[in-house]
Amino acid sequence: MALANKLVSWCKRLAHPLLTSSEHDRLRWAGCVAAGAAIVVSSFAWFYSNFSIAWDRQTMRCLDVRFLLVDKRDQHPERDAIVTYISRQAAPIIKNGTVVGKYLRGMPGDTVEIRPDETILINGVEVAKGMPHLAGIAQADKAKFFGRRVLSNNEYWVMGTEPMSFDSRYWGPIHREQILGKAYALF
Repeated sequence: MALANKLVSWCKRLAHPLLTSSEHDRLRWAGCVAAGAAIVVSSFAWFYSNFSIAWDRQTMRCLDVRFLLVDKRDQHPERDAIVTYISRQAAPIIKNGTVVGKYLRGMPGDTVEIRPDETILINGVEVAKGMPHLAGIAQADKAKFFGRRVLSNNEYWVMGTEPMSFDSRYWGPIHREQILGKAYALF
């Protein structure tokens, strides 16, 4: 009850200058409040039309970060940057249309190789080892994942940083039109 009384007293003190001021001062105050509200609303509208905050809600995460700031204006792919994209080829594990974030490891013209020992190379440099999602699959079925390819002008190889990441090593490259924007690690 004491807290409620303190709150009422505080509100009265806050409102007192407004209640005892002239009509002109009240209108001026209302104009300032309206202008401030318009600035806040337009700032939020600008921010959310250009940026978004994304977070990895998965139990088995793919990235070494949980929260990302996504810059929707920057859709220029850059090696080793985090990109967000619309998933189209990872169903049923990742539903088509899901927004996903991964590191962009391979660019158009790069050679990607997955060896039978499950080493993943890009331009001859090892970028990952292991394909844990293939555990329990017959060797003959695993063979379709192994090989070498050169990424075309519209293809990008994306990978997570965590061992259980479900990424391009399982379903191949993404395409340029899937990329929504560059993302930056928040924490």
